[in-house]
Amino acid sequence: MRSLSLPWKEGAVPVIGFGTSSIMGGGRASAGRLLEAAYDAGIRHFDTAAYYGMGEAESALGAFLATRRSEVTITTKTGIEPPSTRSAYRVAVAAGRKFVRALPITKPLFQSATRQMIRVGAFSPTDVVRSLDRSLMALRTDYIDFFLLHDYSLQGASEELVDTLVRTVTAGKIRSFGIGAPFKDVVQVVNEEPRLARVIQFENSALRRNLDDLPNTDNHRLVITHGALSDSFRLIVSSLQQDPAKSRRWFETLGRDVRNGDVLAAMMLDYAVRANCLGLVLFSSRSAQRIASNARAVFNETIDDQTAAMFADLVAKEIVGS
Repeated sequence: MRSLSLPWKEGAVPVIGFGTSSIMGGGRASAGRLLEAAYDAGIRHFDTAAYYGMGEAESALGAFLATRRSEVTITTKTGIEPPSTRSAYRVAVAAGRKFVRALPITKPLFQSATRQMIRVGAFSPTDVVRSLDRSLMALRTDYIDFFLLHDYSLQGASEELVDTLVRTVTAGKIRSFGIGAPFKDVVQVVNEEPRLARVIQFENSALRRNLDDLPNTDNHRLVITHGALSDSFRLIVSSLQQDPAKSRRWFETLGRDVRNGDVLAAMMLDYAVRANCLGLVLFSSRSAQRIASNARAVFNETIDDQTAAMFADLVAKEIVGS
């Protein structure tokens, strides 16, 4: 099983983790089933944020992990805050969704209105400390493994922010800190404020190969990637569906039917893990079956080196380069 070691954690951590950004879409009970599917599949790293599920994802994860905390690692994030009056927000969202279903053309307006209820860029020391304390309470834990600045971009002095984060490490509330942001912002922080880049999280996939452009590789830096599937998965599926000759060619080359969603997801996750062999790779799904199949594909290492290399080459030449 592919895994990594952390200085504060007894035992190795499996290389893939489960992201909770969309688990609340089906409600609290559904979220619990998805988390249980991930845990039962062998996943021991869970990624969340104060903002996910409009503040509900952390508490759902905390409830699930209450008796399992010593077995897992947790990432949460600060800087994007959900509405302070969550009950009013939920009522507004429920009403808005009904309106959008009746009149789909209003969807962009609805999305814009909900975004305006969210506070972004909350990176003052006071904001960060308050957010951390709320996350600790919601997650029912006394420490966070990785505490990341959510969609952070470097603007001006960061000394006070760094000092605040260092103090939380000293106090034992977090084990390590860093940023989770679009790749361009991660690169800027790596180059200009490496103290905030001990842990970095950004998108990387067979289609969007940001890891290839990461500067100043640091062996002591933990790299966490996400987006191995999501939009990249849908783009590859669309390309294969629109070009039957390409699908046949890929099948003949790989000996695998990548038109099958489970097969393609396994190939793409395998690529992401190989690309980030010393870090963590996140994926998310709202299907318990897909969670289990994705985990099996990685943990059982069902894809050999030659097939993995051929897949990466096909994507580079026929999708990225098209």
